[in-house]
Amino acid sequence: MLVRQCSRVLASTACHAAASCSSSLVVRPVLGLSPSQLGTQLFLLRHFASHRFNRNLEFFSVDDKPSHKPTEKGSMQLSLGTSSRPLTLLFSWLMSKDSHLKKFVKFYTELGFDVLKIRISPFDLIRPTKGSQVVMDQMLEFLEENQCHSPVLIHGFSVGAYVFGESMVKMENNLKRYSPLMDRFVGQIWDSPVDLEGIPNGVAKAVTKNRLLQASIESYLDWFLRTQYDNATVHYIRSKEKFHQCYIKRPGLFLLSKADPVATIPMNAAVYENWEKMDIPVFVKIFEKSPHVSHYYRYKEAYVEEVLTFLQRLHLIEGSKKRQVA
Repeated sequence: MLVRQCSRVLASTACHAAASCSSSLVVRPVLGLSPSQLGTQLFLLRHFASHRFNRNLEFFSVDDKPSHKPTEKGSMQLSLGTSSRPLTLLFSWLMSKDSHLKKFVKFYTELGFDVLKIRISPFDLIRPTKGSQVVMDQMLEFLEENQCHSPVLIHGFSVGAYVFGESMVKMENNLKRYSPLMDRFVGQIWDSPVDLEGIPNGVAKAVTKNRLLQASIESYLDWFLRTQYDNATVHYIRSKEKFHQCYIKRPGLFLLSKADPVATIPMNAAVYENWEKMDIPVFVKIFEKSPHVSHYYRYKEAYVEEVLTFLQRLHLIEGSKKRQVA
């Protein structure tokens, strides 16, 4: 009965409406400013366009054209020209809404980045071979088909750490194919990343606010991880290993909170301390009271400052003022 109840909840929350494309006003910055200036500067108004490939992938770009459309039906290739343009891979948290992610899309398009938003459903998570791994195949195809996107930045939330880990497993399994693609990565930002141990609690809290139902879902997922090792758990473990190894070997910024019971500080310290042992530059910002994936909303100015400073370190934006990340 518990399994049926939790399955119904997961099924009801896994349905997402898909729109083909849309456009709205954003603003474009003048680079060469300090983080604080960038946060308050008035920008030149322009349009950004979006194209939704499917329920998992949506592309956003600041451009003079009203929209971007694939060159062929079903293809991931876009008509973007040959000039290099920075791209942010935006890995959503579970059950995130478009209105939540729009703020981050706007943030990056204002800086002149294109954005590929990646989202998975609860069913994509619990069925890796038919869900999250398929999504990562599509993301890697997008990067292969659109080589003008370089450099590539990763900005992920919560379960997005697991999802990107699946792509690292795929890249390791076919280095001859993906080695040129890996060279385009320049850095990674992780906001409340959740490790394998945090999946049951994190999914339960993402699916419902009802505490009794949360407890039921968490128990169900604990049982699922124990009994579905070959179908699911082994894939989570492989993804976790790649994340802990920092397989792409690029600098990282971790955005955490003392008040986050899902993406705990000890859980993430085990990750970034391991990166530091491999001499990978790591920067960590720990907020005081923000809930899971809510640091931006609670501490917007400080959050933006940390991200802009990190982008400066990566030479993705210009600026004369740099400071040490707290």
